Amino acid sequence: MKLSKETLSILKNYSSINQNLLFSPGNILKTITTQNTLLSTATVPDEFPIEFGIYDLSEFLSVLSLFQNPELEFSEKYVKIFESNNSIKYYAADSSVLVVPKKDINFPDAEIELLLTADNLSLINKTASVLKSADVSFVGQDGKVIVVVADKKNDTSNSFELVLGDTELEFKVNIILYSPND
Repeated sequence: MKLSKETLSILKNYSSINQNLLFSPGNILKTITTQNTLLSTATVPDEFPIEFGIYDLSEFLSVLSLFQNPELEFSEKYVKIFESNNSIKYYAADSSVLVVPKKDINFPDAEIELLLTADNLSLINKTASVLKSADVSFVGQDGKVIVVVADKKNDTSNSFELVLGDTELEFKVNIILYSPND
């Protein structure tokens, strides 16, 4: 099998959440932080044939990067990664030593739904940086869903508003943008 760009992108993202990963048969990938504070589930275009544990996902991705267009052949004990005349045997980790999600979380139905495009998220992040404010609020008022970037503790701070859509609900959800450099 060959891994799609989408699957590789998700794996790279997952490597920043947890170094461990357990491929399960099928096309669902799951990871959880070692502190059990963040859980992610993704449906990918690739089908994994068997359960296969990866102890160091960053290392596994680095191994894949040694090839232009690698093929993967999974067996119980290792995955053969190959291309042309080159190959690497990458051994599986026992699932008992991996930090992996034990069960799914079933969330209740959403009370508020909104579409936040990548362009809008980029604009929010850029504006927050320019305004030097990590405070972002999603507000439902006067029939509109508005995102507001402003210092919540300072009523006279500069602020940015972006209308995202319509709503019948009145609400305010505050978040703090986190930067790895903070």
